[in-house]
Amino acid sequence: MLLFFFSNYEISVFALALPQMMAELELSVGAVGFPVAANMIAFGFGALLVGWVADRKGRQKGMILTVVILALGGVTSALSWDIWSFTVFRFICGMGMGAVPALATAYIGETAPKHLRGKYLARLILVGLVINAAVGFASLPVLNATSSGWRWLYAFGGLVIVVAFFVNKRMIVESPRWLALMGRHNEAHDITAVMERRVGLEPGRFVRTTEDEEIAVKAALAGEPSVTMRAMFRKPYGGRMAIVLTFWTLFFLAVYGFNSYSPLILEGLGMTTSDALFVIVLARLAPIISGFVAVLVIERWERRTLTMIGSGILALAFVLIGLNFGTLGVTVGVLMTSFAFSFVGPPAMTYTSEIFPTRARASASAIADGFGHVGGALAPVVVLPVLTLAGSGAVLVLLTTVTVLGAVAVRFGPLTRNRSLEDISADPVSVSDIETKAPSDDAVAGR
Repeated sequence: MLLFFFSNYEISVFALALPQMMAELELSVGAVGFPVAANMIAFGFGALLVGWVADRKGRQKGMILTVVILALGGVTSALSWDIWSFTVFRFICGMGMGAVPALATAYIGETAPKHLRGKYLARLILVGLVINAAVGFASLPVLNATSSGWRWLYAFGGLVIVVAFFVNKRMIVESPRWLALMGRHNEAHDITAVMERRVGLEPGRFVRTTEDEEIAVKAALAGEPSVTMRAMFRKPYGGRMAIVLTFWTLFFLAVYGFNSYSPLILEGLGMTTSDALFVIVLARLAPIISGFVAVLVIERWERRTLTMIGSGILALAFVLIGLNFGTLGVTVGVLMTSFAFSFVGPPAMTYTSEIFPTRARASASAIADGFGHVGGALAPVVVLPVLTLAGSGAVLVLLTTVTVLGAVAVRFGPLTRNRSLEDISADPVSVSDIETKAPSDDAVAGR
């Protein structure tokens, strides 16, 4: 929860701190683009670095590295003295921000029961959204108290370092699946036994005593072939990587393409600047609502289905805004976009981590989500020329098309709800939802 909070905090604090920072450092509007681009480009590199560490050295080490990078980025950003130092420090912070989704979703997926993986992640994201909303209001007095309030806001992000103290043998334990995959079966068993005691089960309930049964358990826990990063782009997983990488690239293009230029898009439809800003601020309440909805439905329907539904809502929102049925119609459309952006997150993030094997789960998720942010980096190149040459209506048609294509890509992925991770990894093609026979989710997650 804290990792998600601080990662989202680093995203939201930029807009709050920007006016003061520009005034103190004497920055032009054009110069601000450099740290924004650096931060976004760093997402992919940070996610890949931490994913590599997590897959080879363990989820705990990957988490500690993420915390250190995030804390370093927040503290150094507060010490910036010009645009170039700020750009470098935002790049560092971006590496940590990019690592959080891939690592956290992989860890949750490997330690939660198969029927609760999505709900656990949705709850964590929801709590983070609520805390971020509260922090946003709490930031205003800090900014009003001093002209250097922006530095204090960035420095606050350094407190993410406290998460490192929870990464131990009692709180944030190592993933039993990863331990078993590395041949550290006794450690995996000990952690599983603790999980079982916490939920009132007798430890060792799923441990086989005969040699054949012991081999079966090891196969269920670690029973995925040795997978290298290179293999993520070859059969049977290359198709899955293409699906999620395509989705995330198009989704982030739509998210950043609209959010970054929404005032200009709404003004282009005839809305006044003051009305446009009010609608955009009002829309910040919608993610909390969609977060609650995601928690309620994420384990009831397939992840890919929910991802497609959220994308469909987003496409309809763009159409509604483009039809321009007056201020009320546009306002409803903007609220729908904000709702859809946050609704898609939990099922899509859960899905991305579920469809890859344990040995490369963190790295594969990092590639999909981290480098999917290239879509966000492309937003200025794609959206601004269309907005300038053809107007707001053309931009909304473009964003609608991009969103629909992303939803179509997800349709070709495998089903994952209520299936063990081993079952999903062993199934390289799209199949019907089936009852898993492997007991490993129960054994590992302590059901």
